[in-house]
Amino acid sequence: MTENFDALARCWWEAQRLATGTRADRERWGRGEPSAVFAGYEAARERIDQGGVQALEFVVALLQSFPDDSGEAVVGAGPLEDLVTQYGNELSLQIEALARRCPPFRRALASVWLDSGTLAPAAEERLAPWIPALPARKRVGS
Repeated sequence: MTENFDALARCWWEAQRLATGTRADRERWGRGEPSAVFAGYEAARERIDQGGVQALEFVVALLQSFPDDSGEAVVGAGPLEDLVTQYGNELSLQIEALARRCPPFRRALASVWLDSGTLAPAAEERLAPWIPALPARKRVGS
């Protein structure tokens, strides 16, 4: 993970805190304040929107820095779900490999909501063990 991902992850988590904090926090966030956090949050969203392996690495950076017990679910239902929905077909092998070796990533995947048919059948079959919202497909010959 790069230092840049560490800084982006800090901004992303601070943005989450502000967006769900006190009324004053939410009002500040609505105005794009603090500007450095807002810029970092926007850069973090762009990283996810661009997809690819670096976006997966950024999700891992978020998971390595979450501030409380709800962090895995927040990442899973947010940026990870966005990434899987948009790029799951091309990243399914990497997602599966991360789920096998990284417990926080595996737990975050459990919060991803994905309708059956969103991805190609092969990608859905590969990810179904990790994403409970996907029905496990019967394999031919099973």
